[in-house]
Parts: sequence; structure tokens; C-alpha cells
Amino acid sequence: MKNRNRLILAGVVLFLLGGVVLADEIKYKTKKEILEAYGNCTEDSYKYVSMDPCPLMFADDALKKDREVVLCAVSKSCGIATNEANVYSVSSALQFADDTLKKDKEIVLASFKEYPYSLKYADSSLQKDKAFILENIKNNGYLLRYADEASKKDREIVMSAVRQNGNALEFADSSLKKDREIVLTAIKQDGFALDFADETLRKDKKIVLLAVQENGFVIQSIDNKFKKDKEIILTAFNGNPDILQFLDDSFKRDKAFIRIILSFSASNFIYIDKSLREDKSFILEMLKEGLFIFDYIDEKFKKDRDVALAVIRQHPLLDSYVDDSKEPSLNLMDGDLAIFYESKYNIFKNDRAFITEIIKHTPFFMEIIEPYFTKDKEFLLTALKESGSHFKAPKVSSPFVTMIDESLKKDKEFIARVLKIEPRLFKYIDESLQKDKEILALIEEIKHPLWKKIFTPLNILLVFLFGYWWYEKMKRKKK
Repeated sequence: MKNRNRLILAGVVLFLLGGVVLADEIKYKTKKEILEAYGNCTEDSYKYVSMDPCPLMFADDALKKDREVVLCAVSKSCGIATNEANVYSVSSALQFADDTLKKDKEIVLASFKEYPYSLKYADSSLQKDKAFILENIKNNGYLLRYADEASKKDREIVMSAVRQNGNALEFADSSLKKDREIVLTAIKQDGFALDFADETLRKDKKIVLLAVQENGFVIQSIDNKFKKDKEIILTAFNGNPDILQFLDDSFKRDKAFIRIILSFSASNFIYIDKSLREDKSFILEMLKEGLFIFDYIDEKFKKDRDVALAVIRQHPLLDSYVDDSKEPSLNLMDGDLAIFYESKYNIFKNDRAFITEIIKHTPFFMEIIEPYFTKDKEFLLTALKESGSHFKAPKVSSPFVTMIDESLKKDKEFIARVLKIEPRLFKYIDESLQKDKEILALIEEIKHPLWKKIFTPLNILLVFLFGYWWYEKMKRKKK
């Protein structure tokens, strides 16, 4: 009894490891039984009647010699079928076939379609068959792993393998790992194939350059002398900007170099030297250059007034700097302002100069400034002047007038000063003021100033004619 339990336990362990499940009985003794277990081998039949991991392993030896049965078995997944028709592949049924059928090319080829690495279960005669290997290795270079030693020394076979899968270089004979052409072919397919090249080629800069160009993360395993080579590092960054973490510490302190890599990916900021991450002047410099590193700087800098202003000046329409813990948050994309509760900048809500700077770059901020600012005439006029062309767009003009305090909307003197700065706000002012004679006169004066009345096309023509007449008159006098 103890021996039986041990056998069952061993079978379970081997099955979980993807190996052969041991059985103490033959379940399938007739061809009909095993074909039914394989769903009669129809093309779409993956739901076996049997719940065995691989019916052929439980078949009678005579069935394992039956070509039709084995051909059916190798074309199916060697695994457990569930009621949902999910199949968990264990291996190839070829391993359970009789040795005589492991020489059958059609059967081995059929097994490749279901389990690409079936070559390891094929007869050694096929593992040595160059024509057979070449025909199939072009579709799966990794088959080189299961080819015989002579094939691993065969340049033609190895070249075909690495052309399909660069990492197949791992299984080539050491003599071919020194072959420059083979290694170049391998790393062009997969930069990580450099790991399997001979040491002499791993120290060849041209080869290393090609490898990091194909995959920048190869930088992790290149020779240490190349980890300080800027040409190689920058080549690696072109395709894989997040590799600063793998570089020599000297690069993490090099400001000029860091400028370049941050332009590739701002997330690299977290990998630069701590001395620079803690350097406010460096952070400001990067922000002013338009490198949006705000998401990656320390929290203490996110609440720094100078840093906040630098972010606004460079990225006025981004909401990344708003506290994500508050919902909803400031959203200025496409000119639409979502309801704003509280951002990290709320600590500057009473800072007149700061708020003015925000409005200068983001006029919609008028909607969420502190109420007492909407009553401050000088603040509002300064904000309007500083905002430049922002308030001149039709969609942006109305907030300025609509968001000021009610007491100012009918203040003729204040509105007159507003219109002198931006006359196109006239259509948004209070209706009573739109009919006011003095306001209308002001608009007329703004639209048609004295110089425009003087320098009309007719007056310009008359001046020209007079000048010509005077010139001719003086010319005649001289004669």
C-alpha cells in the first residue's frame, strides 16, 4: 500500500513539473478507445472525452506503434482538457510513441506544429539529418538546442538558426560563437544574443553598438569598459530611454548628459544622482528648458513656489501637477475647466503675484481664484494686461467679465479701464453699460482714434497730390 501511494505521489509531482505522469494501468487497449479519447482526431477537437493529461501515455504498447494513432496524438496538445475546452500543454505526445515512429518525418513534423520543440523526442537519425534540420530550423531557430553536436558545428545550420532566433547562438558550438558574421546576424535579430558571443567579440565596439541599437537593455550585460562610452550609451537610449538605472554612476552626475537623456524620457529623473535630485536650481533649470520632470521630483519641491511657477510657465494646460487625491481636479485640456477643489498650489492661494502669473498663462484660472481677488480692481486689471493674447480669444474673453464680482460689473469707471485694455470684451459687459453714451463713445474712440480719422485714404491721396504739385512748382521756379 505504501509503495502504491508513493507511486501516485511521484506521478503527481512529475505531472506538475511538466514531465511524464506515471501510471500503473493501461487505460486504452483498442484503437477505437484511444481515438475517441482524442475526439476522433477532428481538426477542432481539443475537448477530449478522457480527462487524461495525454492519452497516448496510457495506451497499450501496440497502440503506440500504430501510425494513425500516433499521428493523431502528436497533432493534439498533450495536456489536460477542461470543460471550458482550455488545454494546458505539458509536452509532446511524441515522447510516448514507439521508437520506430520517432524516425517518421511526417509524424515528427506534425508534432512540431503542436509542440515546436519535439525534435528532442525524435530519433537521433533525424537530429543528425542536415536537410531535415535546415528545413525546420528556419521556422524555429531554437531547435538548434536539440540538434546533434555535428549540427551545432555546422555553419549553415547555425546561420539559419540565428537568422530566425538570435538567441539560438547559445547552442552553437564555441567555434561558431567566434564567427563574426554569425554573431552579427544573431544580434541584428536579437541584441541579447551578444551574451552568447565569444568574449573577443563581446569586446568589439562595433558589435556592441549594433547590439544596443537593436535593444538598449543589452547595456546591462556589456563589458564594463563600454558602460562609460557615450556613443554606446546614447545609441542605447535612442530605442530604450529608460536605461539610466543600468549606467555607470558618472553618467548620473553628468548634467550635460542628463539633459539629453531627460529629453528622451523624463522618468529617468528618478535614477539620476541624489545630489542633483535635491538641487533646486537644477530642477528649475530642467523645467525652464521644457523638460516635464514634475511628476518625478520630491514632494517638497512640488510645493515650492518657484518650481510651481516654472511648471505653469512651461506647461500651462497640463493637469499633472494637480493633487490626484482630490476629485475632481483641474482639467484645462481643450479649454474646458472641470470643477476645481484643491490642488497642491492651494498653499499659494493668497499670493497675489503667484495667482497673477497663473492667470497670465492660464486665463481660465479666473474661475477658481479666491473671491476677494474678484473684487480687487488693480489685481484684475493687472491680470488682464499680463494675460496678453489669452483673453482675446472669443471662448476665453467671457470668463474675465463673468467671473469678476457683481459689484464691478456695473462699475462704469472700472469697465472703461477694462475696455481700454481689451475692447472686444464690450459684448460681455452688462447690458446697461452697452447702451451708455460714454462707454459707446469710448468704444468709438478706440475703434476710430484721431489718427485714423486724419489718415484716411482720401486725406493721404490729397497730401500726395499736394506734395507732387509743390514739387513740380519748385522745379519750374528753378528753371
